[in-house]
Amino acid sequence: MADHQGPHPAVHDGELIKRSLTKPDAFESVFNRHYPAVLRFCIGRVGHSEAPDVAADTFLRAFDRRHRFDADQPTSLPWLFGNAANVSRERI
Repeated sequence: MADHQGPHPAVHDGELIKRSLTKPDAFESVFNRHYPAVLRFCIGRVGHSEAPDVAADTFLRAFDRRHRFDADQPTSLPWLFGNAANVSRERI
């Protein structure tokens, strides 16, 4: 499955996350699509040195809790930012 990067992805995040419940590798597309934005968000919250660890922990948490995501949502970025904010807050 090709993952179209851009303003109108071929498969939206909700569908990818829903698929990942039975095929965990599908979550990789969500990671690839949003890691740069989540990393930038984390840099703003915890600085350059801690940001990669916080971003990684954000995606681990999101993966573990993906069953809670509303699969009707086309983008998971707000949800990921919320997870990143919580992970950041827990590290401070």
